[in-house]
Amino acid sequence: MYKPLPIKRKKRLLILSMSLWCCFNLAFTSSIAASQDLTKKISLDLEKKTLKEAFDQIADKAKIVIIYSDINEVTKKEVTIHVKEKALNQVLDDLLPRYKLCYQVIDDKIVIIQTGVRLNPSKDDKRQSQANPIKGKVTDSNGGTLPGATVKLKESSTIVITDQNGDFEISPLKTTGILIVSFVGYQTIEVPFNTNISERLIIILKADANSLNEVQVIGYGTTTKRFNTGNTSTIKSSQIENQPVSNLLAAIQGQAPGVFVQTQNGLPGGNIKIQIRGQGTLASGTDPLFIIDGVPFLSAPIYNAFGSAGGANGGISPFSIINPDDIESISILKDADATAIYGSRAANGVVLITTKKGAIGKDNFTVDVNQGISRVSRLNSYLNLQQYLKLRNDAYKNDGLIPDVNSAPDLLVWDTTKSTNWQKYFYGGSANVTNVQASLSGGDANTHYLVNLNYHDEGTILPGNENYKKGGGYLNIDHTSTNKKFYTSFNVNYSGDDNRTLYNSTGDRGGSTPPDFPIYNSDGSYNWTITNPVAILNQKQHSTTSYLNANTVAKYSFTPGFDAKLNIGYNTYKLNQVATLPVSSEDPSYSPIATAFFANNSSNRYIIEPQFDYVKHFNDGVLTALLGGTYQHIITQGNYIEGDGVSNPDLLGNIGAASILTGNSDSYSEYKYESVFGRINYNWRQKYLINVNLRRDGSSRFGPGRQFGNFYAVGGGWIFSEEKFIKDNLGFLSYGKIRSSYGLTGNDQISDYQYLSTYRSGTTYGAISTLTPSKVANPNYSWETTKKFELALELGFLKDRVLVTTAWYKNTSGNQLISYAIPYITGFATYQANFPAVIQNTGLEVELNTQPIKGSNFSWNASFNITLPKNKLVSFPGLAMSSYATTYIVGQDLSIVKAFQFLGVNPQTGLAEYKDANKDGQLSFLDDAVIAGKTSPQLFGGFSNDFNYKGIQLDVFFEFVKHSLPAYVPALGTGVINDPQYVVNRWEKPGDVVTISGATTNYANFQDASTSFFTDASYIRLKNLALSYNFKSSLLQKWKLKGIKIYVRGENLFVIANKQRFDPEISSSAGAIPPLKTLTAGIKLTL
Repeated sequence: MYKPLPIKRKKRLLILSMSLWCCFNLAFTSSIAASQDLTKKISLDLEKKTLKEAFDQIADKAKIVIIYSDINEVTKKEVTIHVKEKALNQVLDDLLPRYKLCYQVIDDKIVIIQTGVRLNPSKDDKRQSQANPIKGKVTDSNGGTLPGATVKLKESSTIVITDQNGDFEISPLKTTGILIVSFVGYQTIEVPFNTNISERLIIILKADANSLNEVQVIGYGTTTKRFNTGNTSTIKSSQIENQPVSNLLAAIQGQAPGVFVQTQNGLPGGNIKIQIRGQGTLASGTDPLFIIDGVPFLSAPIYNAFGSAGGANGGISPFSIINPDDIESISILKDADATAIYGSRAANGVVLITTKKGAIGKDNFTVDVNQGISRVSRLNSYLNLQQYLKLRNDAYKNDGLIPDVNSAPDLLVWDTTKSTNWQKYFYGGSANVTNVQASLSGGDANTHYLVNLNYHDEGTILPGNENYKKGGGYLNIDHTSTNKKFYTSFNVNYSGDDNRTLYNSTGDRGGSTPPDFPIYNSDGSYNWTITNPVAILNQKQHSTTSYLNANTVAKYSFTPGFDAKLNIGYNTYKLNQVATLPVSSEDPSYSPIATAFFANNSSNRYIIEPQFDYVKHFNDGVLTALLGGTYQHIITQGNYIEGDGVSNPDLLGNIGAASILTGNSDSYSEYKYESVFGRINYNWRQKYLINVNLRRDGSSRFGPGRQFGNFYAVGGGWIFSEEKFIKDNLGFLSYGKIRSSYGLTGNDQISDYQYLSTYRSGTTYGAISTLTPSKVANPNYSWETTKKFELALELGFLKDRVLVTTAWYKNTSGNQLISYAIPYITGFATYQANFPAVIQNTGLEVELNTQPIKGSNFSWNASFNITLPKNKLVSFPGLAMSSYATTYIVGQDLSIVKAFQFLGVNPQTGLAEYKDANKDGQLSFLDDAVIAGKTSPQLFGGFSNDFNYKGIQLDVFFEFVKHSLPAYVPALGTGVINDPQYVVNRWEKPGDVVTISGATTNYANFQDASTSFFTDASYIRLKNLALSYNFKSSLLQKWKLKGIKIYVRGENLFVIANKQRFDPEISSSAGAIPPLKTLTAGIKLTL
């Protein structure tokens, strides 16, 4: 028995890793499985049961595997059996002939077939055939063999069953034809053949869309939907493939319950935020743990010391560099049972990203090319020229003032007969999008490979010729030894991109710039009466990113059921940026000089994870156990420098051309992480499930004595549909499971070295550089913790063609890590500390998957998910005296927005009126602000419909969100600023009953941000529409191709939402570009 190893030093993990490598060099003889004992005595007492139930009972009693792939209709018939201590072969001989069935033993399985069907045709049959025999192998999508699969000649009674290795041989009467291949739990497919081609067929079956036997990737292993005791949502490659997205995370949006995805900027490289089951922290990170092929990856944009990590596209998402076509699946782990195996990093959930692997079979070369365009999905309506001029004139009229050339150049200086639609000027462009993918895959049962190359080119919707390019390659090699004892896998992925965009966001200038604003003065120079939005377009930013992820796995099977595995991974992410601000892009009244900013950032991650897996089969159950360890090392570094005074504009961006270098800053941090983890799972009678996860973590982000923590989870499930009383009384119920879990996870998403006293560069004194204290020490703080509880019900109807999952969760987060305010007399404003504030996230998740129609020519799959989350600050001792007093309220959501209570517009004066909550005659935000609402969603989800008719496939997916966000606050004439169209309904004369105050030039009369500008931002978006056609096999044979697919795909095609908002998904009222509408058409060829 192996006991958990306490990890206190890096050396112990290295010793464990070296021991594993030594074990891989040992040789053991393989064991030979015993064949079935047909004379084994069994007893049965079945009254009016289906033949399927009888087969299940026989298999259970005799401890054997029974396969009946091609006789599913017969298994519905009723049978009565009463036998006692009778030999298995006699039971089958008595039972099967009644239904024109017989059986044959293949390896260690009993295959039941129709009488008259001859498996593995005789030599006479083969001599009668005028064609060469067809040989092949049937596997699942992961390359696993499928013994017992049925291979049938179409329009013939000839059937063969695959052997224990998934191999088959069948002799057709004709040279060409169709094979029908089926297996329980997998989609039946038709495969064309030509016996004149001697290559061996490799047939890959995909799991049924709603199959409970579908493999799910979980922490350090796999399971199935049927036997999973945790909550895992899976996004498959087919779902990713149908979406023309350049950022992988965009493909998750709306697809998984409990997972809220929000685009923060729609330009190439823009960040996308993911939150799993709400915000559980006040000041630490809320991002989930991302793992790509076993190697942790960046969860958020990286920043240098001054935060310069993005231009007009905001913070650059690290996921924009990853090619979505390289991804096989995305598994999202949510509850304690699923996440506790990752311990201190799992409080915010875990996202496991698995890349594709090579498939067994002859070489396949695939080329996928598509071309399209992107545009802003919708524009706001702003005042036209006449409406704007009226607004400005009304402002002066209402205030009894006369405009002058200094305060009103828009009325008295500029040409009031010429107008520019600035929305269209800045956001009305179209961006061309080109994608090219090329892959080569193949191999035999022992070694298979995949090589994938990609290229992406995208223009910009903004003025200018900025663009975004990225490309890369991916290689996977898997090898299994002939004796099946040793397995190794190697993956390497490299990508690079080149992102040329604007230095600054265009902000709200696309709407707020007055329609009569002239870009140039009469002498041809830029007009700087107000900020010139066109001149600022000359400020550019150039970012280049490189990404390398390498991972190797080695596994050795000592005995059947006992494996040792070693995972070694490395990834590096580098972001280099140059921003250039020429003199012409800045207001000359400030005497600007040419300026450039240079920033370089990198993150390097190493991980070593040894692992032991054990599986033991008992009479009525299966025990699996896992023991492993982790050593992870992260180095993050960056530098930033400003170069001023470049005399030659052509050299701007060359640091050597700068006459003055200022603001030089360097950063370097190390993060080390060690742990030991384990899992025990027991499945009794395929009905009763229990799963226990344990992990002990050590993190360098905490001080001595606080570096280690213990985390755990217990999960259980009961598949009650397997109980006899359920089968007898609830025949309509094909599947039913209750599961629950409880556990403790942690959060260490804080900066490094926070427990130490730190210093930064100070001033220069006597030509000597000085140091200045920057942070006060606190070695006593430790992990944030989250206690997770979940209760779920899973139901299946109509032979699992309707699957419903309902889950209720409660996550309680405490020991909050915050910046705690301290007296300024100490020399510091705050210090890092744990605080006994408690946050609670609860919610209800519902997921529905259906197959309304499942036919040979037409099929229809539909799915729906909805999440109703609730967030609450349960307690915060001393909140009123803390720096968070104006931000949070106990008992309320963390995302609440406070504002003055809007009472309306005075019909006589046209002034906005607000509630004086404490009735002191004065408006004070601290005393009078009320809760305007919350920005976190009230509900969100998605629904899809997939139709397939004779090779034509239509996929439609909608995403929906109900939430509120602060809206743009109109200027209403207080400056040379345009306003949205809705301000035409403002107050204009005494007696007007409206909700928008009158125009004014006086900021004291300005309608301030209040509850009136916290608006509904709910929406329903057509997120994805894909139409494709796969050419028929007869045409493919004629053209000597393996596959042709033509398609049209659309992303963000339209949205139904409040028209007062630029886009309902963008949280900021102005500045960020919304998700772009993209339409592409392409062709995919397989040779």
